[in-house]
Order: sequence, then structure tokens, then C-alpha cells
Amino acid sequence: MAKFKLWQNYTRKQIAAELGYQSDAATHCGVVCPKNTNKIWLFVTRKQQTARYNNSIYANILLWEGQKGHRTDQRIINSPATSDKIFLFFRAKHHQELIYFGRIRLLKYERNTTTPSRFVFEIEALSPQSEKYAKTTTSIAVTDPGPTGRIALRTERIGQANWRSRLLQLWDQSCSVTLLKKEKLLRASHIKPWRHCSDKDRLHQYNGLILNPSLDCLFDCGFITFRHNRGRIKISNVLSEQDREILGVYEEMSLRKAFSKNKEYLEYHNDCVFEKWMKASELQRTLSL
Repeated sequence: MAKFKLWQNYTRKQIAAELGYQSDAATHCGVVCPKNTNKIWLFVTRKQQTARYNNSIYANILLWEGQKGHRTDQRIINSPATSDKIFLFFRAKHHQELIYFGRIRLLKYERNTTTPSRFVFEIEALSPQSEKYAKTTTSIAVTDPGPTGRIALRTERIGQANWRSRLLQLWDQSCSVTLLKKEKLLRASHIKPWRHCSDKDRLHQYNGLILNPSLDCLFDCGFITFRHNRGRIKISNVLSEQDREILGVYEEMSLRKAFSKNKEYLEYHNDCVFEKWMKASELQRTLSL
């Protein structure tokens, strides 16, 4: 069986070689079903060169429009009742390497004939029940919690404290935008989300910003991003002028420093995190196909 590591980047040639193909031509059709196996491999690009397809990931949900010729539609539709297993490679746009997201499961579908069929998948490694993608350590508080307390089970990300210290040093012990120096209020915020990172990227000094609590929350939720060329802020139109004033976020803001090594991570946040939420009504409509 092909062996790929979660959240690692792969070229099409690397993938094809691992799957036993002499060239990467097979991976360009979007779906690969190697002979004599029960494996289905999806190769999905969010931002297509043309506007033919609409593919997106929201939390642990993949929305995918199938092949134009419907060649593999039925096999995918039948997968919950067969032994077929579906695996996902995903990227933000063309000419980028593909990220391995692991196994996905079909939840809903809409079978079409004149247009591509629509599919809704659950990404197994991102589901709340799975922490396979995160390096963690678990400990139990052993001190007496007292009558109004409780014993806590605590899970921490290995290396997070050292990573935060290196980020603080890089940004002069202050917010990357506002110069706030109250260390207890500052947040170390991943640019490329932890769950989408390889082990190397998770603790990379340039895959992070030091932000005040308000900016950290907005950045993490995709309401703001920072342009990868000059670090200027980009604010979602969902935030009204009143919202922006209350939250202390303004169009004039920008990162205080521009590091070339931030670029690829900021580009990922621009393409894959900023404004990638779904309205509740839209999500409900999609899941009720």
C-alpha cells in the first residue's frame, strides 16, 4: 500500500511513483482508482484555472464537484456500501504541491448528468474524534481540587512553549502589528493552521505571529489576513464599521516587519483560511443534499 504522511506536501511525480505509475499523467484526471485495489485517490484544487469547479474545505468538511464526464461518480457513491476507501490530496491553487489529508468518507451527494455531480465528504483526520494529526502530551492534575474544583485532563502541543518564546524574540516581545508589550495578553498565532501542518511547519519560527487577543481571534477565524507581499491587513466585509471600531481593527494596519520566510505561510492563510467559513444556512443546505 502507498505510504503518505499526513499534512506533508507532495509533487504529482512523487505521488504517481508511490502509486506505481511511471508518469504523473494519471493524477491529472482528478480521481485515480488503481487496478486490483479498493483505493480511490482524489486530487482536488480549490482555486481552478477556470471557473468550472467549486471545491472548498470548511473545518472537517470537503465540498467537491466530481469529474465532468461522471466516470467515477457511481463508484464513489457506492463506497459506503463497499470496501472502497477514499483518500484526499488537496491544494489551494494550480502549480502548488498537493497536501495529503488522509482518508475521507462520503456523507452526501447530488447526482447530476448535465453538470458535475456534487459530493460532501468528512475529512477523517480533522474530525473532533480524531487527534492523529497532532503531537500531544496528556497529563492529569494531581493536586487536591477542593470542593469547588475538579480534576483536569490536560492536553498540550509538544514544543509549543519554545515556539512561542522564539516568536516573541523575533517580534521584540510585542505584537506583530500594534506593539503591545503585555506578554500575558499576547497570543502566539499559527499562520498555517496546526492541523494542516507537517511536524516541521508546526514549530517553524516563521509560521506564526504574535498578536493581541482581538487580532488573534480574527486572524484564527479568517476574518482578517495579512497580504504576503507587504503585510498589509485585509479585512472581511462581514465586519461592519462598528464591528471594526469595537474590535480595534483598521485598514491602515500592517505587520511591522516583512520576512521573506513568512511569505509561503501568509499566502496559504490568504488562500485557505481568510473568509473560508460558511453561513449556517448555506452549510445546512449543503449537508441536506
